[in-house]
Amino acid sequence: MGLKPNNLFILAALLAVAGSAPAEVLRRVCHGVFGDDRPTDFIVEIDLASSVITEGDFRWTATYDGATVDWNLDRRNGALRGVVLTGPDAGLLIVGECHRD
Repeated sequence: MGLKPNNLFILAALLAVAGSAPAEVLRRVCHGVFGDDRPTDFIVEIDLASSVITEGDFRWTATYDGATVDWNLDRRNGALRGVVLTGPDAGLLIVGECHRD
């Protein structure tokens, strides 16, 4: 499936709503592991208009090539967690840390 990166992997959480103006997107460079794979660098993009934002974290769900991932990014320390909810890799855990810009 397309979630397991080779080098640089781009994850886009761009959930456009028809007829709306483009939303602000927050981009973070991260380092982590996809299941049992070796650690790798990747980028997450968070559409702020479709995310649940609290003082402590960002929460969002995104779909990539038919797989849905539930994401959580801790705003204080950059800890990233993702769980693949659907598709061939359902149940795969994605764990990493994102740089704070």
